[in-house]
Order: sequence, then structure tokens, then C-alpha cells
Amino acid sequence: MMQEFVEFLSTYNVIGLAIGLVIGAQVTALAWSLIDDLITPLLLAPFFKKFKIDNLEELSRNGVLRGKVISNLI
Repeated sequence: MMQEFVEFLSTYNVIGLAIGLVIGAQVTALAWSLIDDLITPLLLAPFFKKFKIDNLEELSRNGVLRGKVISNLI
């Protein structure tokens, strides 16, 4: 039974797929962090100062959170 399991792992490259999945998840987390924590605040700093807001997601009008939409578009 163990021999069949090892054969399955080598035939279908399950270990490589699992490693690729973990690396892909970490790269995605890094990309979101760069966008949310570095790029967006740097690009929109003058806009934040003008409208006296601390976070883009706080930008809303009539209960509609427009800041979240803008943040996701960026």
C-alpha cells in the first residue's frame, strides 16, 4: 500500500503542486501587502491630507464606501 502511495505521488507530482500552491499564496499575500501598505498610501498622500482622512476606506458618501472600491481598483 505504501509503495502505491509513493508511486501516486511521483506520477502526479502532488508534492510539486503543493509547494507551488504554498508559494503562490505567499506571493499573493506579498503583492496585496505592497499595494495596500506601500503603493496606495504613497500615491494618495496629498489626497488624504486635503480631505483630512487617515485611510482610503474611510471615504464614503451617503453610506456608500467609495474608498473601498477605489482601493480595490488600484
